[in-house]
Amino acid sequence: MCYLDPMTSKLDLQPLDASFGAIVNGVDLKTVGDHLFNEIYQLWLDHSLLTFPRQAMRGSDQIQFAKRFGELEFDIKSVSNINKDGSIRSDTENDDVLKILQGNMSWHADSSYLPVLSKGAVFSAKVLRSSGGETSWADMRSAYDALDFDTKRNISKLAAYHSLYYSQSKLGHSHSNRSDYNGYGFFDQDPPLRPLVDSHP
Repeated sequence: MCYLDPMTSKLDLQPLDASFGAIVNGVDLKTVGDHLFNEIYQLWLDHSLLTFPRQAMRGSDQIQFAKRFGELEFDIKSVSNINKDGSIRSDTENDDVLKILQGNMSWHADSSYLPVLSKGAVFSAKVLRSSGGETSWADMRSAYDALDFDTKRNISKLAAYHSLYYSQSKLGHSHSNRSDYNGYGFFDQDPPLRPLVDSHP
């Protein structure tokens, strides 16, 4: 349910034709004041996924906006198949960055393999393809609601480990500590045990 008052808000909200998500127009995220941000935050809680088209944001602008949601795991990390010199990464046999990107193309949940779960994520796209390249999202609340009673009862007390090493190994990727891609998700400690069914606070 959205509690946005169309008479007082500057935001143009277009809910997606899905169980969650909305497109938000009529706002420049670089200049959002506290009152408008509170509206955006509530919309995020209501819709779970917000898209803000045509934002001309530098990296520092994105960081400043993201920090309003809470402490960041990291400022910005590029997810790209482009090298710093502008060339395209092509060594699928030996390039750990490409292997990570290939792993990201499968279903995954960000940061569930870290000691502290993330609250959310703030993405931006700098170069958009005319076709392909989409990021897909899944509404786990609707997926859970669609389960029958017996299944819900059977999984209610289950827990699972998520290791990024394990996820990547399913694609044949054995990550090296000498890799160009290190840190995030790759660290020397046991993977966290999470309840299979949990409620967002």
